[in-house]
Amino acid sequence: MQVDMQIHCVRLIEGADCKSEDLLARASKWRLLFQVDSEEDKTGMMWEDVGRLYFWIEQEALERRDFSRVVCDVQGG
Repeated sequence: MQVDMQIHCVRLIEGADCKSEDLLARASKWRLLFQVDSEEDKTGMMWEDVGRLYFWIEQEALERRDFSRVVCDVQGG
């Protein structure tokens, strides 16, 4: 579920213990930039048992083309 991944991005940037009433609002500002699927047969790349790499960025950073805070998350298949 994307919302969980967006919350994970906020926690990675702000700290694992960040808790607040506006956590969902901050998480909703994160956008999926791109994802890379495992393709072991074609490319030799495999993440977490046929998983995917997800690259996330905050909307405002994307608008500024500031890729310094892109978050990468790996999720298994």
